[in-house]
Amino acid sequence: MSWTDVSGNLWLFGGNGVDGSGNFGALNDLWRFDGSRWTWVSGDNIRGQTGVYGTKGVAADANKPGSRWGALSWIDTEGNLWLFGGLGVGTAGTMGMNNALWKYSPL
Repeated sequence: MSWTDVSGNLWLFGGNGVDGSGNFGALNDLWRFDGSRWTWVSGDNIRGQTGVYGTKGVAADANKPGSRWGALSWIDTEGNLWLFGGLGVGTAGTMGMNNALWKYSPL
């Protein structure tokens, strides 16, 4: 999934790829490209991670979506990144369709 924010940064989240150990699978890493360099912002460097949900409706630094691909993504008028659904790792640690809505405020 990808977004471009109001400052022109490109954001990428998850998908299928190779993790930090060289294994292929679903990822949950969040990256920002500012036009000259990539920055790892959040998530894990190991495939197949479950999400950390915390308290519904309450933002927390520890919250993060689980590994997934094929989700819907968009940016709203306030610059928040949104992520919905996709196929990936659920709370039980098994692969399946996700039905969670995530909001990330990069500013």
